[in-house]
Amino acid sequence: MKKPAFRPPLILVPILLLLLVEIVLAYTNFKPGTYLMGWDNIMPEFNFGVNVQRSLVSVWQGYRGLGLYDGMSQSANLIHTLILWCLSWLLPQNTLRYAFHFGMHYLGGVGMFVLLYRIFQNHKKRLSIRFVPSLFYMLNLFTIQMFYTPLEAFSTHFASLPWLALGILNYMQIGKRRDLLLLFSILLLTTPAYFVATLIFPVVILIGAFSLVQIVQSQKKSIEIKRFLVVLGSFFCINAFWLMPFIIGALSNGPVIAGAKINQMSSNEIFLRNQVFGNITDVLLLRGFSLNFTNLLANGTTGLMMQTWRNAIYSPLGVAFSLTLLLVAVVGIGSILVSYSKHRKRPKTLPESIGLSALLIFIASFFMLGNDVPLLSEISNYIRSSIPFFGEAYRFPFTKFSLLFVFGYSLLFAIGLFEISERWQKSKRIVTGSFFMVSTSIILLALPAFTGNLFYENLKINLPKQYLDLFSYMSKQKADQRVALFPAFEYWSWKYYRWGYRGSGFIWQGIQQPLLHRAFDPWSRGNENFYWELSQAMYRKNKHQLEQVLQKYQVTYLLQDTSMISAGHDLQLFNEDSKNLFSESQNIQL
Repeated sequence: MKKPAFRPPLILVPILLLLLVEIVLAYTNFKPGTYLMGWDNIMPEFNFGVNVQRSLVSVWQGYRGLGLYDGMSQSANLIHTLILWCLSWLLPQNTLRYAFHFGMHYLGGVGMFVLLYRIFQNHKKRLSIRFVPSLFYMLNLFTIQMFYTPLEAFSTHFASLPWLALGILNYMQIGKRRDLLLLFSILLLTTPAYFVATLIFPVVILIGAFSLVQIVQSQKKSIEIKRFLVVLGSFFCINAFWLMPFIIGALSNGPVIAGAKINQMSSNEIFLRNQVFGNITDVLLLRGFSLNFTNLLANGTTGLMMQTWRNAIYSPLGVAFSLTLLLVAVVGIGSILVSYSKHRKRPKTLPESIGLSALLIFIASFFMLGNDVPLLSEISNYIRSSIPFFGEAYRFPFTKFSLLFVFGYSLLFAIGLFEISERWQKSKRIVTGSFFMVSTSIILLALPAFTGNLFYENLKINLPKQYLDLFSYMSKQKADQRVALFPAFEYWSWKYYRWGYRGSGFIWQGIQQPLLHRAFDPWSRGNENFYWELSQAMYRKNKHQLEQVLQKYQVTYLLQDTSMISAGHDLQLFNEDSKNLFSESQNIQL
């Protein structure tokens, strides 16, 4: 008797299609031989041993200049560092960061598909109702803008949202031990998102939206309340290893952070740049402040960083595609509101039940992003002025709430497609045509991503071998010998290099020694004071004052990087004058 041919489960087909999309993105965006580095970056691959140790003993960060109480929850990076260490046995060092971000992007899409499969499990509809919104979640403009200059915390946050929602939903509705174990696993694996600790707020909104709706709609409220407390308790217990030190540090070190020169000069401007895109149109069409960001280009001129994307987004076709996708989400919102107006009691269908959670998430995140909408802008300004810590922590509302917004948007989008298929179920042509038009809009609007623009081109760079040699040399020196980076020509932490790097720095991730670097100044008055004293000595060309500053701050090594450039004029770098001062001193040796 002939054996029947193996047929994989139908659910695997959309997951494999999403994988195909990610493979195409990887093929068109990976640049062989380059590192994906710059902007804000976490690169433990330069020294896994040192970075694992820093995550395990993280409250006091001795490597950050003079040492400081951790203000960026370094310990949350432990899982990320271990993942990259495992990948390093299979992949070359320069590909690890590429692989991580492509992996998070794909896992986010798969998570959305699995979540929607769970939501629509009682409805025998085509898989496209789950697949198309998952594709939208991966390729919408907010997601693109967050991955364009990738940071590990935000990429993990993107991947984590649908999986967290799935874990919460399963436990709140079923409540078995295996559901709690799944939730524990998801909570632990997604902790790298909290390297940017303020991402806890959008996650709390997510937990609240999914849990509280279940409580309100349940006939057994005592059970649902108990499960909600277990969810909330699990979240805080699993994240306590980074959360408790962060809370203590925020309370004690908040004035130092707000008073740092870098923050005094930039925080309000950053918020105003965000506010330009805080109007109703830009938020609903998924446009963020990155679209207006200018940067030093490869040819030495200044230009818009996302010019290629602007050309696509603001074209008549781009606007039409964006409006088409918005219309589907609006249909979803309308479906939910109509359903609740007709059914005062608990909705009969699961999508309507989840729809309220999605709507709450959508509204809460819109409240944070729409800071140029009348009334919302007044509330936002009042909160920022009344609670200085909140104003400082959420000066970038776009980076903190855009992914939560688009998560809620994707769920409403799915419900909109569900409503279209329900309303026109007797006319397959209309349903098929609608799904084709929507899918085409998603792909064509995201077309620049498939031509090499998922990541900023200027972040795909060749790392000079001298830096790897530096890491190797310093690994053989004593770990407690402090290093000062030159030239120290400005208080800004953002640096540009002739070989292409632009960002907040990376050298400390490859050496074990403490490094006096401007990136650490906002969390320590001592680090910032070192800069002011050093700068005064250098630009006075005072050899004795320079020696006194280096002795005062116990500096052992001076690291002069002559590839660093100034956006103004290279003379202000003082490279030649620095060499002369160093050579004149009997206490400084090459």
